[in-house]
Amino acid sequence: MGYTDSLRIPADSVRRPSHQDRGFSLLELLIGMAIVGLIASVAIPGYTAFVDRAKVSTASADIKRIDMSIERFRVQNGGLAGSLPDDLGQVGFADLDDPWGNHYEYLLIEGMPPSISAKARQDRHLKPINTDYDLYSNGKDGVSNKSIVNKSSLDDIVRGKNGYWVGLGADF
Repeated sequence: MGYTDSLRIPADSVRRPSHQDRGFSLLELLIGMAIVGLIASVAIPGYTAFVDRAKVSTASADIKRIDMSIERFRVQNGGLAGSLPDDLGQVGFADLDDPWGNHYEYLLIEGMPPSISAKARQDRHLKPINTDYDLYSNGKDGVSNKSIVNKSSLDDIVRGKNGYWVGLGADF
């Protein structure tokens, strides 16, 4: 049994690299990249949809929280007509942004002249969705329209039926 010079390892145990031990072939790399691309094409849209649903849930929860603060304000101010806040600053939410970085919109309707109440959000039958006040987020696109069935309002998160419903404008 012979020995290699430097390491004193038996010469018959030293193996030369074969063709198979030299690394990945181009075909193997291309197959691996195709598999990674396929997984990414499935995972990324699912993740994006998950993030969008989470933002809608966050905006809905914010609107419900603001709505409770407005109702608390109403009770503390006598609970009569005209006891609603003029703006969200009076209930501590003037600087609250929705998940897309826009301010929540508030429009006092109750007790306002027709010129103001005419700006109220409307359903597909052109009837106001609230009689006391409108509270909504402009949604993902940041654009809104008076009618919630308008294309630009379908992604809005709205308070409807005087607070008994909160959700996407498309679902109202």
